[in-house]
Amino acid sequence: MATVKDVAEYYEKPVKWKLFVYSPLYFSYFKKQRNETIQLLLGYVNPSKELRLMDAGCGYGRYTEPLSKMFDVYAVDVSRSMLDIVKDYTKNIFLCDISKTTFKDGFFDVVICLDVTNHIEHDYRLNKYML
Repeated sequence: MATVKDVAEYYEKPVKWKLFVYSPLYFSYFKKQRNETIQLLLGYVNPSKELRLMDAGCGYGRYTEPLSKMFDVYAVDVSRSMLDIVKDYTKNIFLCDISKTTFKDGFFDVVICLDVTNHIEHDYRLNKYML
């Protein structure tokens, strides 16, 4: 299992992964998955720009981009290159380990952490932190 440092270093390497991320096959599958996930979220939360949503481990912004049209999104990731992409979607970007943020309890109305824990060693600690 990768550590947070391993994940950050991987995404700071040259842009091989971007060829996959921006391929038509990737978008056709993951856009459908993303839209279904967003619909599930909207079944629990009515969108409002008044609500603060943390996209924990936002990556290149697969969820940040569409959700920023509905919520006040805070994008958090360990990769500077990922946040360079996401800054086009939200002004609230934070370079840090998502288990070590300095936000006060209750600051966010909604926290999403999608496609992240499978990359992190000791993800059970992260799950406890998110609750």
